[in-house]
Formats: sequence, C-alpha cells, structure tokens
Amino acid sequence: MSDFTVDRDSTKRVLGSAGTLVSYGTDEPAFEFNADGSYKGLLVEPAATNEIRNNTMVGAVAGTPGTLPTNWAEALSGLTREVVGIGVENGVDYIDIRLYGTATDTTSTIRFESQTQIVAADGETWTVSAWVKSISETDPPTQYSLGMFERTAAGALVISSATAITPSATLTRSSYTNTLSGGGTVERVQPAFVFGLVNGNTYDFTIRIGWPQMEKGAIATSAITTTGSAAVIRAKDDIILTSASSLIGQTAGTLYVEVDYKIVKSGTR
Repeated sequence: MSDFTVDRDSTKRVLGSAGTLVSYGTDEPAFEFNADGSYKGLLVEPAATNEIRNNTMVGAVAGTPGTLPTNWAEALSGLTREVVGIGVENGVDYIDIRLYGTATDTTSTIRFESQTQIVAADGETWTVSAWVKSISETDPPTQYSLGMFERTAAGALVISSATAITPSATLTRSSYTNTLSGGGTVERVQPAFVFGLVNGNTYDFTIRIGWPQMEKGAIATSAITTTGSAAVIRAKDDIILTSASSLIGQTAGTLYVEVDYKIVKSGTR
C-alpha cells in the first residue's frame, strides 16, 4: 500500500511483536501486536490527554520512606512506605512500592496526582489505567483496586469509587472507567491505587506500578508518557490513501477493510 500514509503530530506507543512497548514517531503508522506476539493491526485513535503530569517516575528516590514521584501523594493509614526502586520493564517506566505495618483504617492509597490538579465535572466519564505487577505478598492486602476521588475545586472529598484488580507476576495493564456522580459540587477528580485493609491487621507487600494514565473517555487509549510539569496530548491518527487505483479494478471493484473497534461514548473526547 505505497499510497497509504498517516498524519499524526505526536509519537505513539503500542505493544510490539516482542512483548515490549514500542514508540512510533510523528506520522509513523503504529502497528500493534497481541500479548502472544501475533499481529493485531494498525492502531487508529482519536486524540487523548494523559492528565497525570508525571507517569515516568521523575523525582522518585529509593529508600524508607524514600520519595514518591513528583506530584504523587499518599494516605497510608498506619503503614510504612518504602520505595524499593524504579526501572523499566517491557519498555514501561515503573516504581516498586512496599507497604508494611499495622493498619489503622480500611484503606491505604497511592495517588497519582494532587487533589486539585485535574479539572472535571459531574456526569463526565473518565478512565484511569496502569501497568501493575505483584512483586511480593508476604501479608497482602484484602484487595487491590484502581480508583477515583471526586472532589470540590478546593479539594474536599465528595465521593470515591474503585474497581478491584488482581495483580499477577506478569506486568499487565488494568483500567477502571467511571462516570462521575457526586453532583454539582464535583469540579476535580483524583486517580489512585487503593489497597483494601482490615483495621488492626498487619501487612507486608510490594507492588510494581507503571505508566499510570488518567484520561477523559470510556476506554484506556494507548500509553501517553509525561515527565512532571504538565499533562500531555497524543494527537489523533488521520489515515490517508491518496489513490486506490492499485487496489481496486478500474472498471469495477470493492475495497474491504477489517476493523477491530472500541466504542467511545459520544461527547467524551
């Protein structure tokens, strides 16, 4: 298809044939593969924005407690935090966080943004995603979840929600989609990783978190990396075929295209 071109004013990251995330440059077609290495197809997406300003772990420092990535926050409920280390797995920047000690409440959270950074409104649909891997579970939490805190403009909590995930020994992307429902006072949304606890129980576990992403819309789109100072937009893909003369007979013919699509809720992008 020599006449086939892509117009996209930014880089794009998709899963490659070797099982690692591959970066395609501006105007390069992004050919995606399945986890087993089989070819999936050309990934065509609308524009999207990762509202988490730092998902590549800039500013993180190993230690006890160490330092979380710039702009991240936490509410540990009696547990002690250790930043075990940062690194790259399968092309994904990650941080390993150990939590241990005796719980003083029913949840502990790692929050990927501040309380007032991400502007949102009641009725909007948002999706939070992250690559997750279980490193150690000496005394694991009762539940791992991806969640959202709906907040006022000043950062006061209105309502929270989450969905349970099951981390494994393989780095895998999980996501949670939620339509904000806290009412007219909701003006901000904060994405988080939530650990379910039993007040008074002791815990000791280590979790790997890579490339968290928070975007307006009903699906998790391809990874958008950020480095600390601002949200980042991935441009839309425009697919252009200037001439189909080599594909369709000049007397008569039909061009067939096989498409694997995901429905995006109207008005969310």
